Amino acid sequence: MMWKFNSLVELFEDPARWTKNEVARDKDGNSVSESSPRAVSWCFVGGNILLDDGEFIIRDQKVDVVLRRRGYFDGIISFNNDPNTTHEMFLDVLKEAQV
Repeated sequence: MMWKFNSLVELFEDPARWTKNEVARDKDGNSVSESSPRAVSWCFVGGNILLDDGEFIIRDQKVDVVLRRRGYFDGIISFNNDPNTTHEMFLDVLKEAQV
């Protein structure tokens, strides 16, 4: 599972490659499928599907432990889409769970 965290961190290090409320978006911000050649940004779920045919890290308890430690109890999908979640916060969670 470590390779998956490494790949996700690498994918999402660029803020332009992360999105909310859609699995993926094109350069104009339109919703597209995660595997679309037009996709330039992905949410947590879309990034997982893109990297590994949908074998989600969401099942990995490390992410939930990190979120709970930070006072967030609704899971990674809600955290990703929360209007108050910044790219920096999102990436910090992935990096902490990566260890």
